[in-house]
Amino acid sequence: MSKTIDDKNVLRNGNESTRRGAFLAGMSHEIRTPLNSLLSMLQLLDQGELDPEQHEAVHIALDSGRCLLEIVNDIMDLARIEMGEITLNEEPFDAAEILRSVSGLYLPVAEDKEIDLRIDAQTASHLCLGDAARLRQIFFNLLGHALRHTDNGRIQATLSQRPTGEGTMQLDLLVSVSSPESARESTAFSPTPCTPTNRAFQETGLGLPIAQRLIELMGGKITLKVVDTNESEARVVLPCGQGVPLTCEESLEEEISPLQILLVEDDKVNQLATRRLLSRSGHKVVSTGNGEEALTALEQIRFDLILMDGAMPHLDGLETTRRIRASKRPYAGIPIIALTAHALQGDRERFLEAGMDGYLAKPLEFGEFNKTVVRIMRKNDQMN
Repeated sequence: MSKTIDDKNVLRNGNESTRRGAFLAGMSHEIRTPLNSLLSMLQLLDQGELDPEQHEAVHIALDSGRCLLEIVNDIMDLARIEMGEITLNEEPFDAAEILRSVSGLYLPVAEDKEIDLRIDAQTASHLCLGDAARLRQIFFNLLGHALRHTDNGRIQATLSQRPTGEGTMQLDLLVSVSSPESARESTAFSPTPCTPTNRAFQETGLGLPIAQRLIELMGGKITLKVVDTNESEARVVLPCGQGVPLTCEESLEEEISPLQILLVEDDKVNQLATRRLLSRSGHKVVSTGNGEEALTALEQIRFDLILMDGAMPHLDGLETTRRIRASKRPYAGIPIIALTAHALQGDRERFLEAGMDGYLAKPLEFGEFNKTVVRIMRKNDQMN
C-alpha cells in the first residue's frame, strides 16, 4: 500500500499546522515544476548556436527565471519560519568554501554592474558542524541584498572562524558595502528592523528579513550599521559545532566516469531537459514516467544510478524507493538520488528516510550533481 500523503485529505482533516504545511508543500511543488522546466530548456537553448542578440535574450530570460525561483523559495521559507516549522540539520561543512561558492554565483552580476566584489574567507583547521544549507542561504541572501542595493563601488565579505571551547566554534562574517550611490537614497544595510509592515521591508525585499530570522534561529546575531553616507555593513556572529580536521575531508571536485542512469520523472519537459543535459556529459540515460515503469526497467537493464522524482502518478518516488530497497533483487542496493521540486524544509529528510542516498532540488545543477555522486560513490566504496 502506498504511503504517499494525500494532501487534500490532510487539508480536510489535519490540524491547522499540518494543513498549512501541506498547502505550502503543494504550492511550492506546483510553482517550481513548470519553472524548473522553463529554466532547464533555457539552459539547453543557451548551449546552442545562437547569434549575440539571441544569446542576450536567453540570458535575460534565465536571469529573470532564476530571480522568480529565488522569490518563490524566499516566500515559502518566510512562511515556514513565521509558523515555526523550520528545523535545523547538523552536518559537517567548510564555511569558507560555502562563501566562495556563493560569491562565485554572484560574480557575473557584480561584473555587469561594475562592482568590485571581494571575498576574504579564512579557512579553518576543522570542519564546522551545523546546517550547511541554511548557512548557504544566509550568505546568499546577504550578498544578494548588498548587490541589489549597490550600483557601483565595492562589496567586501570577510569570514573568520575560531574555536570557542571544546567541540564548539564561532563564525564571524562582515559584509561591507562602499558606494557613492548609497548616499542618494538609502544604504544597503540599514539598522531599521525589517518587518512586513514597514517601508524598510518593502525596500529590501525578502532576502534580508529571512537572513535575520535564520541567524536568530541558529543562535546567532546580526548587526546592521551605517558607517557613513557612502558605507554600510552587516556583521554576523554564528555559533556552530566543531567537526573533524579539514585536511581529512577529500576534495569532491573530480571527474565522473560515464554512468548508466535511470531517470524516473513524470513531467515530459523536465524529463527531456534532464536527459539531454546528462547526455551531453557522456552519461547514458533511460527515462521512465513513474515508479511502476522504473521497476520494470530495473529488471531489464543494469543501471549505475537512479535519479528519482517524488510526486508521480501510479507509484511515487518514496514508495518506489522502499520497494527497490526491500526487493532483494540485484538492483536493491543501487544508489538513488532524489531529483525533485519538493524543496521545503523537511523534504530532504523524507526522501533519505525512504532509503535514498542523496537529494537534489530541481533544476539540476551539474556542480551539485557531481559532488553528490562522488560523495555517494565514496561512501559505498568505504562500506564495501
